[in-house]
Amino acid sequence: EFYLWMPDKTKLSFGESRWSNASFVHETNLFDAVIVKVSLPIEFFRNEIFNNYMMQARILLLFTFLVGVLIFVINRVILRFLSKLLQVSTGLPEKLRTHEGVLWPGSNVFELNELTVNFIAMSNDLRKLISEYKSMYDKLEQKTTLLLESEQKLHELAYYDVLSGLPNRFNFTDYLKNLLDKLLNENNEELSSVAVLLIDLDRFKQVNDTLGHFAGDLLIKSLSERLNSILKRYPRNKRFIARIGGDEFVVILNDMNDIEIKQIAEFLISEVKKPIDLEGQEVYIGASIGISIFPDDGENMVDLVKNADLAMYASKECGGNTFKFYSDISKFNIPNKMKLEHGMHKALENNEFMLY
Repeated sequence: EFYLWMPDKTKLSFGESRWSNASFVHETNLFDAVIVKVSLPIEFFRNEIFNNYMMQARILLLFTFLVGVLIFVINRVILRFLSKLLQVSTGLPEKLRTHEGVLWPGSNVFELNELTVNFIAMSNDLRKLISEYKSMYDKLEQKTTLLLESEQKLHELAYYDVLSGLPNRFNFTDYLKNLLDKLLNENNEELSSVAVLLIDLDRFKQVNDTLGHFAGDLLIKSLSERLNSILKRYPRNKRFIARIGGDEFVVILNDMNDIEIKQIAEFLISEVKKPIDLEGQEVYIGASIGISIFPDDGENMVDLVKNADLAMYASKECGGNTFKFYSDISKFNIPNKMKLEHGMHKALENNEFMLY
């Protein structure tokens, strides 16, 4: 219960002298009026105090050393293990996906070993999950491929003729409509010409009736290749061919003059007239072509096709194996002949004929 008393530092010139003159003081009350004070010079305890401080310093140094050793051990045992574990687990999904070998770190510490076991179990589960996802992805890719192939097949069935491989009537209608719409929407004073060539085979029915439908199919395939080979000589954006019926073909020629159109029509007729070998049987057929020109013979698809059909009918009236422009068929009086023929059919149905 002593307290420290030291002389006033202002009265001494050195701190050491101040400590030499210091004392430990203890006071206590013996009686109500008697106070006892005991003073012990501190210099008698100097060595003991110094040794006490030195002991504390040694303990502090030892503690610091032990802390350093502990940190070193933690770094060697735990942090190094965690560093290896971090290095191994970085990019783990990709390593498992590529089947790369993983070398897991080991440790003498039970908890760290358990951590490694947990990581191994997690990686195994992840490997199974990746394998399942890959299997699902492969199946999905196969189904996607089949779906794309089915879509392509449906597109071919919808837009192309199965027998000849040429565009069908629906494809032709779509192509001609879009082409006319494009030309009509352009702000050009002079529209580009579009020619519609309707081709009907002469004597095709005789081939079907005499040699059978199989021979007729072979004939259609052979003629399709011939007609297509003629048109391939011209730029792709200027020609289009389609099969629109049993023995009917249609050709669209874009931005060509009358001389070019006549030349192509002559080429097509000449190619059709060549003999065709149908499994040892040589046959000869012909072609009648009707031609209508946009915009002179019509500004829409219906009129152009109808007028090309009338021109083709005029070609047949002239014996076939020829072509006619719609602008030239007025002298053949074809529209009136067709009306008369139609009227005769109706008259027969209605019993309107009388015999004199």
